[in-house]
Amino acid sequence: MSKNKRQTLAYRMQPAIPAGLFFWLKSWSQLRRLRKKLIRGKEVRRHTTVSRDIYENYGPWEQEMYLHGQEYTTCDGKIRLVPFTRIRAGYLAPVKTEIERQLAAAPGQRLRVLEVGAGNCINLMLLNEAFGDKIELVGIDISPKRLEVSRETWGAKLDGVDLHVDSATELATCADRSFDVVFSMHCLEQVPYDAGSAVRAISRVCRGRIVFVEPVFEFGNTAQKIYAITGDQLRTLLPEIAKAGLRVVESYPLDILAHPLNKTGVVVVEV
Repeated sequence: MSKNKRQTLAYRMQPAIPAGLFFWLKSWSQLRRLRKKLIRGKEVRRHTTVSRDIYENYGPWEQEMYLHGQEYTTCDGKIRLVPFTRIRAGYLAPVKTEIERQLAAAPGQRLRVLEVGAGNCINLMLLNEAFGDKIELVGIDISPKRLEVSRETWGAKLDGVDLHVDSATELATCADRSFDVVFSMHCLEQVPYDAGSAVRAISRVCRGRIVFVEPVFEFGNTAQKIYAITGDQLRTLLPEIAKAGLRVVESYPLDILAHPLNKTGVVVVEV
């Protein structure tokens, strides 16, 4: 039996918890966490340099988890143990849809696609496999070590992909209006207090559409909103997009979540 068939069988047989019950219980635990935070009065502000220092210590564990790991997450309205390959497919689907839309609208044109916060390069590896020379892929990340590990891990699967060390809040290596599709996946989440700068930088380099796959506070339930506040997560994506004058063409909550309390949404905007 193949690995994919074994994972599918395990997914169907493993017990699942109703999501409603899970979030009801989590609401109370998150309220207790919030109360402790308010009593202590401590505030931790995560900026670009903080995230860079964290990621510089990463090894190839993200890539290994993608290939062989699984996680309890929300899927089909329940909390299930889901392979990371399936989770990532759900997260990447909106990006693929936008690329396919633009390829269909301009047959024969080679699209330029940028990932902001490429990190482990799983997304770029999968897009490279899916679209080949139909698109030109570029990835930026603030951590040189993380990009180096990704090159070593994926090898030839990243052939033709350009990787650059750069900050999501600056994109100094990217020219104005030089990409047809720009996307970020839980990158702005890492710099919640610099999210406005990142949105403006991304809009500067894009000449088509941007796909944000990021936490969206407005889409969350009670437990997820309290988690975002307590954990100092990104809560201002939609307001920052509005401030930047970008037109939202599509927005919706993602059905499958890598972290049940971290409410990921998809926001597609046009420059």
